[in-house]
Amino acid sequence: MTYLNEFFYIFVVKYAKLIKKSIPILENCSLVSEKEFPHATVRIYSNGIFHAYFYSKGILDMNLIHEIDLFNEENRGHAYRNLFEFEPLVEIDPEVRKWASAPDGNKKTIADAILINSLAHKLQANFYLKFNKPVKPTKLFNAREKAVVWLLKQK
Repeated sequence: MTYLNEFFYIFVVKYAKLIKKSIPILENCSLVSEKEFPHATVRIYSNGIFHAYFYSKGILDMNLIHEIDLFNEENRGHAYRNLFEFEPLVEIDPEVRKWASAPDGNKKTIADAILINSLAHKLQANFYLKFNKPVKPTKLFNAREKAVVWLLKQK
C-alpha cells in the first residue's frame, strides 16, 4: 500500500465516522440509507450496493445479523450486492459464516465482495471460501473500487 493510499484509507475509515458523512462508493450513486450499530455501520447506496463496515474488536454474530436484516427490511428489503470491510480484530461467529454460505441462509444477497486490508483478513477470508464454500458469488479484493466494479456486474 502506497503512502498516499494508506493516508486516504486512514482518513476514510477513521474520520468519515466522526464527521458522519457518507462517502459515495462510486460516482453517480447516492446514499439511500445508513444506520450505526454498536459494532458496525451499514449503508445502502442507490446503485444496489449494501456496504457493511465492521469496527475493530467488534463481534459479528447472529444478533447483529438480525438487526441488520431489520434495517434492510425497513429499506425495501431487496437483495443487494454486499461490500464488507473489517477493521482489525473483528470476531466472526462460526454460525454467521455457516448462515452466510448456506443456500437457504442469506436470501438477501446477490454477491459478496470482501475487502482485504491485512494478512490476517486474507487468511480468514480464504478459510471462509475454502471451508464454508459460499453458494453466492464471493470474491476478495484489495481495492474498494475494483470490488464495486465487480459487484455491479453481478446479477
